[in-house]
Amino acid sequence: MGEIIGSLDLGSSKTVFVVVEEGGDGELELLGFGEAPSEGIINGVVVNPEKAEKGILAAAQDAQKIANKKLKNIITCVNGEHLKSVNSKGVITIPKNQDHITITDVARVKRASEAIVLPADTRIVDSIVHNITVDGEEGILDPVGMSGMRMEANVTLITADLNKLENTRKAVERVGMSIQNIYASAVCAAEAVLTPEEKEVGVALVEIGSGTTGICIYQNGKVRHHGVIKYAGDSITKDISIGLQIAFKQAEQLKLKEGCAFQSLVQDEVMVKVPGLGGREEKQISAKFLTRIIEARVEEILVMVKEQIERFTKPNQLAGGIVFTGGTAQLKGILNLARQVFGIQLRIGLPKIFGENVELVNSPTYASVIGAVKYNLRKKSEFELSHIFEESAWERFWSGIRRWLLRRL
Repeated sequence: MGEIIGSLDLGSSKTVFVVVEEGGDGELELLGFGEAPSEGIINGVVVNPEKAEKGILAAAQDAQKIANKKLKNIITCVNGEHLKSVNSKGVITIPKNQDHITITDVARVKRASEAIVLPADTRIVDSIVHNITVDGEEGILDPVGMSGMRMEANVTLITADLNKLENTRKAVERVGMSIQNIYASAVCAAEAVLTPEEKEVGVALVEIGSGTTGICIYQNGKVRHHGVIKYAGDSITKDISIGLQIAFKQAEQLKLKEGCAFQSLVQDEVMVKVPGLGGREEKQISAKFLTRIIEARVEEILVMVKEQIERFTKPNQLAGGIVFTGGTAQLKGILNLARQVFGIQLRIGLPKIFGENVELVNSPTYASVIGAVKYNLRKKSEFELSHIFEESAWERFWSGIRRWLLRRL
């Protein structure tokens, strides 16, 4: 039996929990699945741990009951505009009496790259090494065992607001579980749906959820940029609610049932039923009018995505194109509109997993919660994993002494 892992996705509209088993061949098997409406979460951020607890508890109980497993430590993917990425570099020298580079040296250069000035309320949640250079030789994947005198590491750091992470931790601990690792949602989704070839040649992952849109750009196989836009599916629903003067819940149902993001796909004579507000009689409107409302907002979101991508690279330089995930990626016509905005190849990304109930997660909606498991397992197999870089007892002791001395100076 392989490792049993619990993964939690705290979305703005729904909370999802899966129980997954790692197979000996690295494949994942879905053992349990649970989903519940989210409360206390706005734009991907837990703002009320007590309310968020309800969704976590309901989803976790369902998944663990199906899997017949009880889990204490889980991994969590988080979202929100507070997530930022920054590129950094670390440089170290190899001791002269040492004939080759060791794991400890890799740990040192990685820590050096993370030694940047951050606001007091900000924490590094992920550190992704995308290039190591030894004595001027670039593109080294694993320097352990090499000879050299100077080593550099270029990394992408993903940071988060410490208070928002704390609210997430509190919500999870209220249901009797603890967070083992926490990752950015878009990075997790990318792990679930992108191919190694796409990552190598350059690709952008765009996760359009309910509250936020996450963007993750890969080049040469590694994450080079991560960003979040605070507009997504809920923004579309709000526009429908205002434009048709109906309640948000009714607007959401109408979007899911009749929504389309590309006017050319809708015939002029088609009509849709709109529920009346406050018990009033339902009315009929042109499907074309509904589509105009949706298309305008979706185009705005896509243009914002394009602008963020262009601050880092040009869309036509992404040979792998753009891959869309998230619940809103299922909106009819979204790829048609995206082709007009970006002008490059596009596709919808679906997570790949095995098991008896895989149809439950065979949707771009669940890319991040499945991808979090895959990402966590891959981090364990790479030299950049945190547990490899944990200081020994002596190193922690001397680190403490150095910090004490610095405070005295």
